[in-house]
Amino acid sequence: MIPVTLAQPAEGPKGFKVTYKADYMGLPISAKGIRQLEVAASGQYLLKSSATSLFADVEEISAFQLQNGTARPEAYRYQRTGLGKNKKVQLRFDWLANTVTDLLNNTQFPLEPGSTTSDKLLYQFQLQADLLRAARQQTLPEGFEYTVFDEGRLKQYQFQIVGKEMLSTKLGQIKTWKIKRSNSATDRSTTLWMAPEYEFMLVRFEQTGKDNKGFSLMIEEAQLGGETIFEF
Repeated sequence: MIPVTLAQPAEGPKGFKVTYKADYMGLPISAKGIRQLEVAASGQYLLKSSATSLFADVEEISAFQLQNGTARPEAYRYQRTGLGKNKKVQLRFDWLANTVTDLLNNTQFPLEPGSTTSDKLLYQFQLQADLLRAARQQTLPEGFEYTVFDEGRLKQYQFQIVGKEMLSTKLGQIKTWKIKRSNSATDRSTTLWMAPEYEFMLVRFEQTGKDNKGFSLMIEEAQLGGETIFEF
């Protein structure tokens, strides 16, 4: 991968690196999760997410540009190895041609001109950026909606702020906003806890199914804007 020269973004959240304890609920497996935002001097952003355990490794990377507060994906990569079936996804977004190409299957899909389509990782950054902008403007929308390209289809992800909650973490007590995906057509529940005092950094993430099995993250270490957070 091309080395990244870190810089501070002119808009949106600062660069960050956060380490989480990752648990696969319903299985005797725990892992280390890392989420990192790098801002290149060229203006390109890289959002990386990974989880590593004795049984499986998962890595996601989204390369994107930020234009007027909107993240526009350029490339997306997902790879899972180990426990269960291995899986790879590689996408390239072409906004001049308004297409997204599945590089592994050599298939192409149209995008609506002028759309704000996201990938399966990037929508979480866009949610953070939208919350940060709303807080700075002292406005709060009733909800947030994102168009996400997911396995050959465009899906609508809708989120609502359902409350505020104080969480106990390895770094101390932290005020969070509890946000839930409100339109999932499946029995899966997705909940995010984000910290307004730290640019809506993701503190906890939980995704569960009807059988209460799923995946969760809880913050353990954090850096924001190049500065280590030793205690909340």
